[in-house]
Amino acid sequence: MRTLFVDLGSVVFLSRWDRLIFVLQQHAHNPIWKNARWEVVRQALMGSRIIHQFDEGRFTAAEFYKKILAFFDIEPSDLPYREFRRLWCSVNELNKPLASLLREIRLQRNPPMAIASNTQELHWEGVVRRYYNEVVSLFDTYRYRGKIAGDLK
Repeated sequence: MRTLFVDLGSVVFLSRWDRLIFVLQQHAHNPIWKNARWEVVRQALMGSRIIHQFDEGRFTAAEFYKKILAFFDIEPSDLPYREFRRLWCSVNELNKPLASLLREIRLQRNPPMAIASNTQELHWEGVVRRYYNEVVSLFDTYRYRGKIAGDLK
């Protein structure tokens, strides 16, 4: 029997960047970020390559946190690391129709199922914590960027 490989980002989970950006804007001391539309802030953040470099494993989650705070001009006392981790992990929202389909496939056909994703470690931790019973437990194995070197896709 063939293995069904599934990606996480924009497939099993939909990214809700607006939630994250809104909270970061509330804490920002930089008026440019505080008053801009969230889409503009998201584009600037993506353009800064901070997220891309973190996705590539160029620095730890703690270093990433410091870089995000510096980007938004946020004091660590305004957004402690633990709260940042929770916030960063809250970006992913379950794609419920696809999760239902995956459960149905598992129950009716029971093929080997694997997650192959370039999801970075903070998002992976949040997905496992929030959605293990609903979807992660359906899979026999997983590979994500934090667990492997380089891309699988």
